[in-house]
Amino acid sequence: MKPFLQYFLVLLTLLFAHNLLAQDIIYKQDGGTVTGKIVEIGIDNIIYTTTTNQEIAMKKSDIHKIIYQNGKEELLNAIGTAPQREATATVAPTEPKPLKVSDKDNQKIGFDSRKVAYIAIHLGTANPLRDAGSEAINNDKALYATRGFNFNLEAGYYFSKYFAAGAKIFSTVNERNTNAMSRNAKTLFVQDINAGITDGSMSFTNEDFNTYVTASQLYFNGALLGLKGCLPLNRLSIELGLWLGYAGTTIDKIDVEHVVVYNSNYVKISSPDLSSSGLGMGFDFSVKYDIFKRLFISLQYEYLSHRASYSSYNSTAYFSLDDQVVNLPQKAQTVGVASSNISLGLGFVFRKK
Repeated sequence: MKPFLQYFLVLLTLLFAHNLLAQDIIYKQDGGTVTGKIVEIGIDNIIYTTTTNQEIAMKKSDIHKIIYQNGKEELLNAIGTAPQREATATVAPTEPKPLKVSDKDNQKIGFDSRKVAYIAIHLGTANPLRDAGSEAINNDKALYATRGFNFNLEAGYYFSKYFAAGAKIFSTVNERNTNAMSRNAKTLFVQDINAGITDGSMSFTNEDFNTYVTASQLYFNGALLGLKGCLPLNRLSIELGLWLGYAGTTIDKIDVEHVVVYNSNYVKISSPDLSSSGLGMGFDFSVKYDIFKRLFISLQYEYLSHRASYSSYNSTAYFSLDDQVVNLPQKAQTVGVASSNISLGLGFVFRKK
C-alpha cells in the first residue's frame, strides 16, 4: 500500500499544481494586471475566479486585453479608448469587489458552481479485511479471501458546490486462498483423527495425508445511499462520502479432499454455497478533476463493511474406505466482512436544458 500512497500523493500534488498554474491574465486600462480563471464574458462585464475560488466581476471597459492560459490573446479595448464618462471627482483605483452571482449566471459558470446531476463508474482493486481476509488457523470464521476486483456505479445530485447526495451500487469479487485452506484443513483434520483414537494404537501426522481444496470465490455486493461533502478548487475537487444501505455476501460451494498417502483411501468433505444479507455501510474519499465542462476523472479510496450472518447447515463427508456418507452439522456464525478498495473512475455531469 505504501507505494500506491506515494503515487496518490504525487498525483494529487501535480493536479493541484496544474490547477494553480492554469490561470488567465487580465491586463487593465490603468496598467495593472489580474490573474484568475475567466468563467464568463458578458455584454458589459466579465466574471473570473481567483485561486481561492472567489467569483469577481470586472467591467469590460476597464480591460485592455486578456491572455488565456493556452496563449490565446483577446483585445477588448485599445489603451486610452475606453468609453468616456461625464467628469466627476477623481477617485483612486480600488480593488474589484466580489459580485453576487445569480442562479441564472451560475448556469454559465463551471459545473462545480451550480446545481447539477452526475453519474460515475469506478473500477479497481478490492482488498479483503477483518474475517474476510483472515487465514489464521485459530480463526474458525476465516474466509481466506485474497486481493480481487471491485466495481461501483454512482449517481447523484449536487445541491451546491459543497454538498451532494447520491446512490451507489457496488460489487467485489475475491478468490479464496486454497493453499492456506489446504494447509489449515489438513492440520485440523489430523488433530481430530488423533483425538478420536483413544486407545493409542496409532497416530497420524500431516505427512500421512495429501489435502486438496477446490477453488472458491467470495462475492460482496450491495446498494447504498449516501451524502457527500465537497471542497472545490477550481477544476479540482476533493470529496468525502458516507454511505448506508443493503449489503450481501456469497461464498461458493467448496470441497475438501483428504487422501491417505499409503493406501489412497480418502475423505471428501463438501459444503454448500453460503449467503448472507443485511446492513452495509462505508465511506469513500475521492479526488476529482474536470477534464471538460461535463466530463471528469476520479481517483477513489473506498471502505465497505458488512456483518454476514450464516445460518446452521450440514456438510457431507464421504469415506471411501467403507463407502459411507455422513452429515456433519455446522453451527450458525456471524462473520465480519470488509473491503478496502482503490479505483479509477470516469464521470459525466448533466442538467436540464
